[in-house]
Amino acid sequence: MIHGVSPEVIEVQLQGSDKSSTLNSRPLWKILMQADIWLLNGKFHLNPEILYNFKVVHPLNNCRFENNKFIPIFIFFHNRYQQYMIPDIRKIKHAWMPLTSITVWGLSFIATKMLLLYLSPLLIINLRLIFVIPFLLVTGFLAKKSFSIQKHQAIWILLLALISIVHLGIQVTGMQFTTASNTGWIIGTAPIFIAILSRFLLKEVLHPRAVFGIFVSLFGLLLLMSRGNFSSLSFGSGMGDLLVLTSCLTWAVFTLVNRKIALDCPPVTSSFYMFAFMAIIILPFNLNENSLQAAVSLPASGWLAVAFLGIFSSGVGYVLWAKALSLSGSVNTSVYLYIEPFVTLFGAWFFLGEQIPLIAIAAGLIIMLGVAIVNLA
Repeated sequence: MIHGVSPEVIEVQLQGSDKSSTLNSRPLWKILMQADIWLLNGKFHLNPEILYNFKVVHPLNNCRFENNKFIPIFIFFHNRYQQYMIPDIRKIKHAWMPLTSITVWGLSFIATKMLLLYLSPLLIINLRLIFVIPFLLVTGFLAKKSFSIQKHQAIWILLLALISIVHLGIQVTGMQFTTASNTGWIIGTAPIFIAILSRFLLKEVLHPRAVFGIFVSLFGLLLLMSRGNFSSLSFGSGMGDLLVLTSCLTWAVFTLVNRKIALDCPPVTSSFYMFAFMAIIILPFNLNENSLQAAVSLPASGWLAVAFLGIFSSGVGYVLWAKALSLSGSVNTSVYLYIEPFVTLFGAWFFLGEQIPLIAIAAGLIIMLGVAIVNLA
């Protein structure tokens, strides 16, 4: 939805190539280019092709053209209700992409939990990078993507790499002291931290309903960490849950920095260099006898888990997610994130044999309810 513009039908008398007209203090041509749904002579059209000079609107379908004007043109601005009123079959057709991504991401916590029996958190991160870097390199070449970047882009990617190291380091360390199922529920609160940081750093408006949603999720988190006994909460209790929760904050920082710099290069390219920088930075910390011995002694199942984290979680998952974003948009794609905690919950029970108490499931559902309220607001 375009801020400052009513989502109701707007009638526009468009004068040829006149771009000086404004609507609600926004250049009219910019508003038109961002319209999601057009109604021309009573017929809906999704994703119209609009030329810069406004002399062609595709498809016209008998729209009258007089004196260099289209009469009338109705514009429907996208809102969260219209995506259900007028579904786009193309978005449903590509649903397997985000579903695959959230499935491998949900199961990544299971693989990480298994590897923590043999490896340190930093070594797990380093080994998964060894698998994902060649995968992205091959993927980029097959897709004929350019791997050339400018100096200022390299600096920003290096910053993202540093944030990612802190993020994954905190998250994997926290998983040493909590369950995979708890991790899945807590990671789902990341959109709340993004909303809070956007309010204070980017001065974005935080709707009162969003504030209510934040408190709902906070209640769910306290219920999850205390297992229903709030008097048992203390600074030292649930340290693993607290660390995983802190990783949600670092992910929010990563997301906002990534959004702010808007790198003009393909996601495969930026991801390749970010992971390469991460590997270079972390490698010196793993060049010791203990790390080498742990890697050599890792059983076949451990290497399968590392390969899964590198190739599927960091590689295939992100490539398909980026593709889904380009085909279906962030609003439709992000809905699938609500499924991820349930994938982790099932994986923790099936692969790790974790016992999931009803109070934890109830707390997780409350957390997801709060996140949904924030996103809808």
